[in-house]
Amino acid sequence: KVQKGAAGMSYQGVYCLVPGLTPGKSYHIMARCVNKVGMSEWTQCLTDPHRTEGMVPAKTMALRGVPEMRTSDSVTFRWELPYDNGAPLNDVEVRYCARDVEKPLPDMRALRDGKLIELDPDPETGKLPTELTISGLSPGQVVMAVARSFNSIGGSREWSDLPGPGRGDPKNFITWDCATLPAAPG
Repeated sequence: KVQKGAAGMSYQGVYCLVPGLTPGKSYHIMARCVNKVGMSEWTQCLTDPHRTEGMVPAKTMALRGVPEMRTSDSVTFRWELPYDNGAPLNDVEVRYCARDVEKPLPDMRALRDGKLIELDPDPETGKLPTELTISGLSPGQVVMAVARSFNSIGGSREWSDLPGPGRGDPKNFITWDCATLPAAPG
């Protein structure tokens, strides 16, 4: 039987694939045989605990604009680092695109042609940043940004979603948090 705690499912064969394990985590796996005569004692695998292989990082959640840090020429974004999938994160890429508020909002296609920023770990702490201020913008521009993380195995297969309805969180509509302040009157 293949068991999860006290419950399990039967399996017939020479080997067994255990589905649903988390990449890069350690597991203790035990097995026993059952036939007409009865059951054997539980036995541990030759490698115990067994660690699953790591894989590329999970998808990063949508970036959020930080309203209290907006200026007429900059916007600040924050995000949470994704699960590393068993190999420590070592790099973050942020891709962004800015448009005047009178023009349509940038979409993923526009972001492909946008600017790319690579963020490395802090040399003192070794931690990856979770905030970025994009400067050199014009007053009254909307900035859309996406991110993805890397580990020693490679980069996340997907960029984060755009904020707002559709591909982003439907409860977090696009706000002016990701726009520069308007120009001062006069």
